[in-house]
Amino acid sequence: MAGPCPPGFWRWAALMLIVTTASVTGQGCYDALGVADDSKIPDGSITASSALPSNPPHAGRLNSASYWAPSQNEVGEWLQVDLGAVARVTGSIIQGSSGSWIKTYKLQYSMLGISWTTYGFYGSDKIFDGNTDDSNAVENQLTQIYARYVRFVVQSWNVGVAMRIELQGCTVCNSDLLGVADSTIPPTGFTASSALSSSHENAGRLRGSSWAPSQNVVGEWLQVDLGEMTQVTGTKVQGSSGSWITSYKLQYSDDGTRWTTYVGSDGSDKIFGGNTDDSTVVANELENPVNTRYVRFVVQEWNVGIALLVDVVGCTGRYLL
Repeated sequence: MAGPCPPGFWRWAALMLIVTTASVTGQGCYDALGVADDSKIPDGSITASSALPSNPPHAGRLNSASYWAPSQNEVGEWLQVDLGAVARVTGSIIQGSSGSWIKTYKLQYSMLGISWTTYGFYGSDKIFDGNTDDSNAVENQLTQIYARYVRFVVQSWNVGVAMRIELQGCTVCNSDLLGVADSTIPPTGFTASSALSSSHENAGRLRGSSWAPSQNVVGEWLQVDLGEMTQVTGTKVQGSSGSWITSYKLQYSDDGTRWTTYVGSDGSDKIFGGNTDDSTVVANELENPVNTRYVRFVVQEWNVGIALLVDVVGCTGRYLL
């Protein structure tokens, strides 16, 4: 007889059913994400490493009468789109103009626009083929990524750098604050490994008074119950009163009993950078969002003492994958 299903099997099976159903009904995730439509992506959401005055970033929309051109033709110049919400990105489209075009490019992506990942496989950056003329649009499909910000990074060109773009996929998450910093999460939603009598777990809300454990020891943790299954895309931390966390790990759980430590791209536990003072809020994005209800901030290093205020970024309900 076959043994019990491994952990995560039924979630995987449900996801496969959704994907299969979408394929059968034609409801795939390959819609244009609105770069070519200024009613969906405003001009201010398209930025660049540099631009000629006559060829601003927002002119780089697919099929635009104009185009984006940087101030100089150099490898590494980029055109960036803020999609306004986290999306499942499944393809990119690129087009040249006026006798110039991009021959090859890379893609970079980010959840919060802070840290960037270059699209690739097995540690090698993917070099996408671009155009062979200045008018025909070239489409490249991706193994899906999740991002709010996407950059087209120039590698080679014909005559000069001229770019018009679109992205394909579907919106999945707005990456909103999840209410840790306000009364959306009740006091009972906070627990901790320990707490000073004058520093309750509930004091660990962002811009609150701060949580402090009973002793300064590696592994002390502050836990938040988000109240329902949530797609978590990022975290925020802050110190207080001359103390702060300089690094931490993140753990997550569906039931508050079985815990998984968030790992980096190398498969080892991810060590998140924390604060450098007691007042500035530091945001960290998750390269791979997680679906969870409970989140733990696990202290690794600190300055003077452990003082922690937190918030969690993501979305709930229909955005779960």
